[in-house]
Amino acid sequence: MYKDRIGEFGMKSLITIALVVIFVVSAGIAAEMPATSASPWTVHNPNSTSSPNHQALNDLIKVFGKSNRSYTTLDFNAMKGRGVEYTGAYLAGLQKIPISLLNRDEQLAYWLNLHNTGVIYLLAARKTPRKLDKYRGTPGAPGEWWQEQIFNVEGHALSLEQIEQDVLQRHWPDSLFVYGLYDGSKSGPDLGAQAFTGNLVHSQLEEAARKFVNDDKRVDINRRGELTLSSLYEWRKSSFGADDSAVLDHLVSYAQPELAARLTETKAIRKHKFDWSIARHSIRRAPLDQDSYNNAGYGGGVGGGS
Repeated sequence: MYKDRIGEFGMKSLITIALVVIFVVSAGIAAEMPATSASPWTVHNPNSTSSPNHQALNDLIKVFGKSNRSYTTLDFNAMKGRGVEYTGAYLAGLQKIPISLLNRDEQLAYWLNLHNTGVIYLLAARKTPRKLDKYRGTPGAPGEWWQEQIFNVEGHALSLEQIEQDVLQRHWPDSLFVYGLYDGSKSGPDLGAQAFTGNLVHSQLEEAARKFVNDDKRVDINRRGELTLSSLYEWRKSSFGADDSAVLDHLVSYAQPELAARLTETKAIRKHKFDWSIARHSIRRAPLDQDSYNNAGYGGGVGGGS
């Protein structure tokens, strides 16, 4: 019964996504490119009101995901088959969107969704590992999967590592983008229950930062006042500041009052840690209700509107 429901969901969603990619761009407005641009990812249209439709990712999370206060997990085993086809079709559609014609906020949402859906696809389409370390690696020293150029955007082959380092780190140096980079691990940033959208992406990243900082599995102070942080803050220290003091200032700005007070009294980071286990669950014994599958099968797509 469970497999039948996924099959029905997948067929409806694939029909919706795979037929055509529609993208509406305001007529007569050209993309803006600095005169001396060394990167294609600086090109954008500041006047564009076009917005890609990321409902397909919402549908994917709704059907195969489970959310609680701390994070959203996916059932990668249940995704195999129709779910993988659906995810692949959505990825293919995303790569047909002319992102140089988008404004900067829409581009940021686009890159985050493309990256995160790529991670989901790899974890579902391939044999899902128990731990992610050798596949993910670390920023600047990518593992097997993060080195693969699985994307092609406007004629440029890209890997997950290149999206992180060459696109987001370089062109959105604000540290908040880090909290939007899902990697599938228990200690990595959360996938979230909704796709990023251009009109909400900054508030979504702010919320993701607050959620991450206030999770004691990522930021923990023991009874002796010793601070243990997610290794994310060590790997991406340049995004948060030049030293531990800058990292602490960043944490305080997103911490709840009690945690913020304790962080203010902390002088140093004792250690970093990271759980490479895959953040996942199984819904095989508790399938979503029929209406959830039926509803998720409609309204997906990668098209855009103005």
